[in-house]
Amino acid sequence: MVDRVNGSVGTTDGGIYSPGQSVKFYLIAVKDSSAAAVDLRAKDGTGQSVEALFFAFPTGVLAYDLANANTGVIHVVVDGHAAPSAASLQTTLRALGTSVGSDGADVSGTTVADGAGFTVSGSAV
Repeated sequence: MVDRVNGSVGTTDGGIYSPGQSVKFYLIAVKDSSAAAVDLRAKDGTGQSVEALFFAFPTGVLAYDLANANTGVIHVVVDGHAAPSAASLQTTLRALGTSVGSDGADVSGTTVADGAGFTVSGSAV
């Protein structure tokens, strides 16, 4: 028998379990001031709007998935210790304004929701 070092794997009831590490998930929909989705496919380079959005996360970003579509959707994983509420993060991201990053994206209508889980796949989604 091996002694437990960190946490517990929990049960298989569909919850999120993270042995030894606290993580938090967000579902972000980047939108402009008219609530239209911002197409992020060409906005993820150095200095551009996606990077600027991530710099606004107070705990940093551990991982993310940027939709390969014009939906503005980003799935984000952050360190859960002192992670802000979805409402607080939404306020922070919207406050970045109407000209974010070197590409000048309008993110003032962005919405943020708590993520309920994650899926790992063998191909891009």
